[in-house]
Amino acid sequence: MIAAMILAAGESRRMGSPKALLPFPEPDGTQSTFLGHLLHVFGATPARPIVVVLGHRAETLRRPFDFENARVVVNESYRDGMLSSIRAGLEALEGEPVEGVLVCPVDHPDISPAVVDTLIARFERERPPILLPTFEGRRGHPVLFSRAVFSELHAAPEEVGARRVVWDHQEDLLEVEVSHGGVTIDIDTPGDYRAFRETSVADTLAQLTLNLSKELERLEARGARELAAADRDRDVALLKSPAKGVLSRYHRGLEKAKATHLRAIDDADSGRGGEVVTAEERRRRDILRAERKYRDTRRKADIKKRESTQKARKKWREAVSKARKSPLTERRQLRRAADEALEKALEEVREDYNESIEDARLAHRAAIQDDLVDERLAVEKAHRKAERLINVAAIAHERAVAQEEARMRSELALYPEARLAQEEHDRRVYELRQASDAEKELLFRAFTRARRQQPRRRKK
Repeated sequence: MIAAMILAAGESRRMGSPKALLPFPEPDGTQSTFLGHLLHVFGATPARPIVVVLGHRAETLRRPFDFENARVVVNESYRDGMLSSIRAGLEALEGEPVEGVLVCPVDHPDISPAVVDTLIARFERERPPILLPTFEGRRGHPVLFSRAVFSELHAAPEEVGARRVVWDHQEDLLEVEVSHGGVTIDIDTPGDYRAFRETSVADTLAQLTLNLSKELERLEARGARELAAADRDRDVALLKSPAKGVLSRYHRGLEKAKATHLRAIDDADSGRGGEVVTAEERRRRDILRAERKYRDTRRKADIKKRESTQKARKKWREAVSKARKSPLTERRQLRRAADEALEKALEEVREDYNESIEDARLAHRAAIQDDLVDERLAVEKAHRKAERLINVAAIAHERAVAQEEARMRSELALYPEARLAQEEHDRRVYELRQASDAEKELLFRAFTRARRQQPRRRKK
């Protein structure tokens, strides 16, 4: 048996008010308190008994809560620190056949029953002296101390507290990674609380939206089942009447309309697929053409560079040869002029080559980008066309079904028993839809009310 211990004896000096009474937004949109939420969490798990350690303003904290499933212990030495509260809780557990205790300070309220269940299950499998939850590598609460370390908690120094016991068991304690980040949230100051509220409000609204979506899906599924049952009952009644031929023609008409509808959808999807494939093939061809053009341009630039370089060097050799035949006083000057002319010519060749290559690269990139844009536009056009055809098919299907319904009703009018069965079916369908609409309205009202109960985020 694993016990739970909630520590709520501190003075909350940095917060300025008792943390146990701070509002806590529950996932269902209702409001609780830090202590109320922790009592609910541990109450929904196998952890027993649940011990709540109070101290500062103990009587004030007792009033709002129903401690029917928990024991309240008052720590008169709460000023000595958290370890004194742990010792008071352990003394209250003396004589209980507990194998360990989950210790959770009240300023770590954002835990869930799933986290507690996970910790208890791992402890029962592996029996470590200490077990801690972690989220993304950070340790959090609640911490599970086995009975084997109770004596160490009693003997730990006040100034260090339970951390000393954790430090002494670094080698054999067990860390359990959980998916709930709330285990690492410590709320000590008003700033911590504001940040927690803003985060929890966003999480709560997301959960409310998800719950609404699930409830709507559940209602839709139940409504579909009930409507199908109404149709079956009507069909059974008609099959027992002289109007069964009307029903057979009606169902054949529905099957024909359904087959036409599905065929139209298949044709639209096939046409969309063909146009998408055509657009992809066109893009591949255009890209290959752009790459060939880029390679041709680069090859021509390489040839031009080589020819221009050869021409410049030939001109330089001629100038050097001429300089050698000149008088000694002019030879050095002519050689320097030839070298400078060669360097200038080679620089111009390089600039011209780089410019040609850059132009070719930009043209290649632009061509590929244009091809991608063209393909995307073609694909979007194909999708729009297919959706338009599918919508037209859906409208045609609805019209065909309505025509079959009208024909069936007109034929059933000739058979009093069949007419009564159809009227009963229509009444039942109407009531089912009214009830479904009423339930949806209640859901939306509850969702809106829960949203309004959430505090507004502060503008920064």
